[in-house]
Amino acid sequence: MKKKMWILYSTDRSICVFPTWNVCFLCSAALLCLLFLPVRTDDACPTSCECATGTGTVTCVSDVEDTDVPGDIPTWTTKLIMKGRNISTLPQGAFTVNGTEMGIVTLRLSHNGIRVIEPYAFLGLPRLSLIDLSHNQLESISARAFHGLPELRSLFLNYSVFPCATAQLPHALSAQSLHNLQRLELAGNG
Repeated sequence: MKKKMWILYSTDRSICVFPTWNVCFLCSAALLCLLFLPVRTDDACPTSCECATGTGTVTCVSDVEDTDVPGDIPTWTTKLIMKGRNISTLPQGAFTVNGTEMGIVTLRLSHNGIRVIEPYAFLGLPRLSLIDLSHNQLESISARAFHGLPELRSLFLNYSVFPCATAQLPHALSAQSLHNLQRLELAGNG
C-alpha cells in the first residue's frame, strides 16, 4: 500500500517529508489551540467587575481580597465605581491602561481603605469632572495628587481626611491645580 506524503521545501533547499495524516493532525491541533486561547479585547469587562456598556459604567464591588485598581478597565468607561477593594495607595497614573488616556468622567472610590494618594494619581484622566473619595482613611495626600485634572468640578472627601493629612490638604487643593473646582465636600473630617 502506497502512503501519500507531503514534501515541504525550505529556503535552503532542504526537503522535509511528512505523511499526509501528520500534516492534517498538526493543522487540527493548531486550530484547537487557537480556539481555546483566552481572548482579550479593550471592550472586555474586568473579571471582578460588572459593566454596562450602554451607560459607560464599570462597577467593581469587592471584598478585602482585591487590593489594586483593575488594570484592564475598558477604554469606553465614562463612570468607574469601586467599593470595598482595600486599596491602600493610589500610585501615579493609577487609572491609565498602558499609558493610554481614559475617558472617565465620574470616579467613585468611596469605602476602599485608601490611605495614600501619590503625585499624579489621576494622570491620564483629562475629562474627569467628579471624584468621590469619601469614607476612606487618608493619611497622606501629595501636593500634586490632583494635578492634571482640568475638568474637575466636584471633589468629595467626606469622612476621609485623618488629622495627619489635614495640613497637606491646602497644598493638594491649590487653585493652581484645581482652577475649575466648584464643589468641595469635607464633612466629618478632623
